[in-house]
Amino acid sequence: MENKEDYFLFYISLEAIIVPKRFIKDTEQVLFQQILSQYLSFDAEVGHFVKS
Repeated sequence: MENKEDYFLFYISLEAIIVPKRFIKDTEQVLFQQILSQYLSFDAEVGHFVKS
């Protein structure tokens, strides 16, 4: 999840690591997003919305 200023990397539904976008250079932005999509699954992002 992200907003204009930060990325939120949720590891449980109410707790997240906040990565400020200002710390990521424009040249690193694409690489950072590729790493996130490679190592984080869609289930990790929306898993708390899915009931078993």
